[in-house]
Amino acid sequence: MGRPRNDAERRAAWWYRVRGYRILDTNGFLAWYELAAATSVRTKTASLDPFPIPRVTRVTVGTRRVRDPESYLQLFGRGYEVFPAILPGWQPIRFTADTASPWTDAATDVRIASRGSLLWIDGTILKIPLQLAQRIRRGASLRG
Repeated sequence: MGRPRNDAERRAAWWYRVRGYRILDTNGFLAWYELAAATSVRTKTASLDPFPIPRVTRVTVGTRRVRDPESYLQLFGRGYEVFPAILPGWQPIRFTADTASPWTDAATDVRIASRGSLLWIDGTILKIPLQLAQRIRRGASLRG
C-alpha cells in the first residue's frame, strides 16, 4: 500500500496490491481501477511513499471481538471479484489501530456475508474460501 506525499495528493488516491495493482480513488466515493498489464507500476506509483502497515489492536466482526486482530489484515488481497445474483446480509468488520491508516480509516468498508463465502471490501464483492468465511464469522485467528 502507498500513501501520497502531500495533503493535496492524499485526497486523490490510495493504492492497494490486490490480485495485481489497482487504484482506489477516494475523491468523495470509492471506485477500483485496474492498471493495464503493460503499464509500469513503478511509473504510476513513483510519487508514493510506502505506507507502514499498522499494528492492529482490535478487530470486530459484527459485535464479536476477534482473537488475533493482526491476522485480519490478510483479508486485503484475498479472493476474486464476483457479481452475485442475490446479495446476502452483511456483518461489518472494523479495524482499530493506535495510528491512522487506510486499513483503519473510517471510510474503509469491509464486511463478511452472514452466510456463504463473500467478502465486501469498499464496494467490491470477493469470493473467498468458505472455511475462511466461517473462521471470520467466528472471530477466529486467520493465521495458518
